[in-house]
Amino acid sequence: MTGTWRGICFGLLLAAAGIALFFSPWGLKIEEDIGLAMLFQLRGPRPAPDGMLIVNLDHDASSQLGLPENFSTWPRSIHARMVDRLKDCGAGAITFDVHFVEERKAEDDLAFAAAIHRAG
Repeated sequence: MTGTWRGICFGLLLAAAGIALFFSPWGLKIEEDIGLAMLFQLRGPRPAPDGMLIVNLDHDASSQLGLPENFSTWPRSIHARMVDRLKDCGAGAITFDVHFVEERKAEDDLAFAAAIHRAG
């Protein structure tokens, strides 16, 4: 095998390993914890557009509320209360940057669904 073919094979193998890592749980965790944080740090803080309020759910908020640091595991009743409160304050649109993939406690899920329905 010539040096050129070895280089091509090595490059393809490295690319395949990189793709496999990217789509693995470890790769996604690395991207979330390092890649995304680095991009936000490089960009720096930016003000919200006029007429928009961004509510940041951070680790301080979770500890003050006595809730887990992983926001996607919060009881959906908390999200329901946020939707109701934001709507009462005049929010025209409410968006969550959280994956609501798995079912949680049925009554909390129903409360969240009802709050979304009330908000329109």
